[in-house]
Amino acid sequence: MPYPLSTGTKYRSELIATAASIAAPGKGILAADESTGTIGKRFKDINVENTLENRIKWRGLLFKTPGLAEHVGGVILFDETLRSKDANGELLVKPLMDAGIKLGIKVDKG
Repeated sequence: MPYPLSTGTKYRSELIATAASIAAPGKGILAADESTGTIGKRFKDINVENTLENRIKWRGLLFKTPGLAEHVGGVILFDETLRSKDANGELLVKPLMDAGIKLGIKVDKG
């Protein structure tokens, strides 16, 4: 059986382009995939209540960091984050998508 990325594979060029975009020189991957429990532990250390609203505010702050796309090629997300909307009703991940940052999702439940 040929290797899945051998010539003729339907998604080969798309996969190569995605990997090149994520791993471009000077760029890396932001792991923003903390589960509700994990982010709760971090919030507890700084006396922040673990609520959906606070998780959205925190992740929004990360995703709207000026110049983020200059250094980040991809972001690993928790399922909740992918589906969340900000206070304006826009998808929380919209700034990432607008900046051309590739999105990935954590597949375990944390």
